[in-house]
Amino acid sequence: MQPGDVPSCYDALQLTDHKPASASRHLVVIVDQTARLDDALKKSVHQQVEQFVSPGDQVQLVAFSANAQGKYTDLVYKGWFDSPLPADVRNSIGKMTLNKFDACIKAQVKAKGKMHQKLRDAFGDGTTDFPKTELIGSILQVGTEVLGSIGEERKVLLIVSDMLENSSITSFYSKNSVRKIDSTAELAKVSKAGLSGDFAGADVYVIGAGFVGNGMAYSSQQALGSLESFWRALIEHHSGQLKQFGKPQLLSPMQ
Repeated sequence: MQPGDVPSCYDALQLTDHKPASASRHLVVIVDQTARLDDALKKSVHQQVEQFVSPGDQVQLVAFSANAQGKYTDLVYKGWFDSPLPADVRNSIGKMTLNKFDACIKAQVKAKGKMHQKLRDAFGDGTTDFPKTELIGSILQVGTEVLGSIGEERKVLLIVSDMLENSSITSFYSKNSVRKIDSTAELAKVSKAGLSGDFAGADVYVIGAGFVGNGMAYSSQQALGSLESFWRALIEHHSGQLKQFGKPQLLSPMQ
């Protein structure tokens, strides 16, 4: 745990015997710091995360750079939002421990503010240009590393990125807009490059897809549709399910 992260109240108060074997759901948010998102899109990410997280969930926030000249991954936040104690357990433990547990649960609710602060810090500043972005390999690697360490609970992956590759493998750009993509041909390039991964059965959501030039550049619906088709095929090929592909925003809440 890093400063500001949220530990489990069960662990903190030595009530691990009563702790659920796993989280109800495990939300992983990965933020591409090379993406240049506007304030409205960033706000929508906060709103989606806020409405999704419920008691019993665990959350991880990961910032990554797809910059070919300096790739890195940083776990910036990890927190539990515990389920309440079952009634029979509440009746079986001492009043002092019970009061401490209830206070800890209330503190977890307040700690959502810290989660959102970490999320704000994870966004790129939007002022740096990255001529090359190895996004496909980065998402496969980050998704595999983070999701592979999670247990049997339901996994939900939120990718915050423009989803636009621009590398030696391929480029999804044409004249500063999204070009129409042949999914079969692009998947063959990915395979030839030896890129692989495992999304471990996660439900995948995307915010920011196709958002070019701070939203000022035009990309056709046909091109954006082909971008979605490519990522759907890639994610499904690597054991994930693409639930919504925000172009750039999600049209309904994550479930």
